[in-house]
Order: sequence, then C-alpha cells, then structure tokens
Amino acid sequence: GAVIFGWFTAEIGRQPYIVYGQLKTADAHSPLTAQAVTTSLIAFIVAYAIIFGFGSYYLAKLLRKGPEPFEPSVQGEDVGRKPKRPLSALDEKLEPRSI
Repeated sequence: GAVIFGWFTAEIGRQPYIVYGQLKTADAHSPLTAQAVTTSLIAFIVAYAIIFGFGSYYLAKLLRKGPEPFEPSVQGEDVGRKPKRPLSALDEKLEPRSI
C-alpha cells in the first residue's frame, strides 16, 4: 500500500510534465492511431504463436523419439572407474580401482 501511494504521489506531483520542466504530458503522446497499435499487436501475437507452435511441435517430437540408447565407451576392466581429474578426457589414466 505505502509503495503504491508513494508512486501515486510522485506521478501526480510532477503533472503536467513527463520530464519535469522539459516535456509536458500533452506533447508526449504517440502519433500512432488505434488501428496501427491493434495491427501491430495482432502481428506480434501471430508471430509468437507460430514460434511457440513450432517449438512445441519440435519438443513433442523429441519426447516421442526418446533418448538414444546408452552404449558404454569403456569396455572390460575399466568399466566403472573414474578419470583422475573430473574434467579429464577418457584417454587419460584412471584412478586405481578401489577395493
């Protein structure tokens, strides 16, 4: 409540200016017509609906396909062992097997 009333006081207190002493509210309105604003709004809604539609279609396609099957790249005795460093490549030495 207090924040809203403070905002009202600040906005009403600076009338009739948008920028105090520089730009009056009567001079700050947009020259656009209501038809231009409506056309622009409809164009944005259509564009975003198309983008959202394609995005939803693509995500649904990926979900229907599912994950690719896992095939371990390490075979034999090295299965389950970790590299010595967390971000090291697979061809680097592995830490000793813990018993």
